[in-house]
Amino acid sequence: MRRAGFGGNPIWMARLLCAAALILLFGIEGSLIIRLPVAGILIAASIFTGSRGPLLVTAVVIVLALLMKASLARDRESAGASLVLVGLLMVGAGVGLAGLRIVAEQQAATNARSPFVRVFYGGESAQSSSSARVDLYETSLAVFGENPMLGAGLGGLVGEFEESENIYSHNLLLEIASETGLVGLLIHLVTVLLTVLLVIRYLHSPDAQVRQDLEIGLLMLIFCYANAQLSGDLVGNKMVWFFLGFINGTLPAWRSSPDNARVAVHRRRRPQMLSRITGKQ
Repeated sequence: MRRAGFGGNPIWMARLLCAAALILLFGIEGSLIIRLPVAGILIAASIFTGSRGPLLVTAVVIVLALLMKASLARDRESAGASLVLVGLLMVGAGVGLAGLRIVAEQQAATNARSPFVRVFYGGESAQSSSSARVDLYETSLAVFGENPMLGAGLGGLVGEFEESENIYSHNLLLEIASETGLVGLLIHLVTVLLTVLLVIRYLHSPDAQVRQDLEIGLLMLIFCYANAQLSGDLVGNKMVWFFLGFINGTLPAWRSSPDNARVAVHRRRRPQMLSRITGKQ
């Protein structure tokens, strides 16, 4: 049986476990001897939810994070080490997944409903879920084709399926395109793109705390945004909107740095000092 939490939603459980693992790996400082095993336990725990999307996205984000560290490295040795680590990680992941699939295939004969089997082998439940998503993607594209500029309106997919009222694309970009058209999609993409470009620019902030906050924000935004292309709807992918706001709220912290604040204070106090010297109030 799939393990669930937070209202009985296994996908949310998997997302939060994987997000915590990523923050442990890349978002905080400390001994890798402690961080690696704990992150591994969190990722392993997410397997029991039977949710494949967050695990796949976690693997992609880990590779992207290592490549980003290589590009931001100050010397060639650090960049080379990160690239070598990416290569070793991909080879190890490939071999590990092949072995896990063999084990899952053997276990499928005795317990086809096991979350382990669902993640690494598939089965009827996983295939049904994938097939339903493909149908939703095709329907979303069809609705977008009928209303390319402004879309069908929020909740526009409901009319395409009579058997359910809770219908959405299970892909954030397709949902925005089908419900708000090119206008809404363009506004969304420009907002996300500008946010990411600003973060990359400010990753060289002299303030270590601001730099760390932005790194965590960017890491989580990439993770949540990739997840949003596999499941959830416009409202349900609240983690995307949270980290967009988190990043945009953190960016001004560097622009109003402590040095600027001290200059401002000094300028405000200067008239008071002059009045004391001249004796004028």
